[in-house]
Amino acid sequence: MSRTVDEGEKRMSRKEAKTLLITVNDAWEIKFNKKSQRRLPSLLVREFVLVDYLAGARFVQRIATVAQILNHFPPTIRLERRIVSNSLQTVCRIECGTTVLKGLSRPDFQLAMVRPYVFVLEQLGSGVECLN
Repeated sequence: MSRTVDEGEKRMSRKEAKTLLITVNDAWEIKFNKKSQRRLPSLLVREFVLVDYLAGARFVQRIATVAQILNHFPPTIRLERRIVSNSLQTVCRIECGTTVLKGLSRPDFQLAMVRPYVFVLEQLGSGVECLN
């Protein structure tokens, strides 16, 4: 079943998003809506570099499991091969945002705490090897 926005949940202000950003890993960054006059935060974005494509596929599966558990789904999870630091690497890009709010909400930051969730899932099953 798809998640609906909880009553009282609202789009975060720039100040709220920057305050919550310190609760997640430094590698996450906030992207702002350039079309909005107030330049409100629209996405929380991070790229993970993985050891190989199969590890990347397992990592995406773990992210999907966490999203299902939280009942909050990132609009974009992309797995690709590209040049990183002069070598071909597997990269998973995650963009968290609340589509119906056209911006960020608290559940986006909960999902951004993905590494601790993935660590717990790793203890339950096959490992996810992540270089960053």
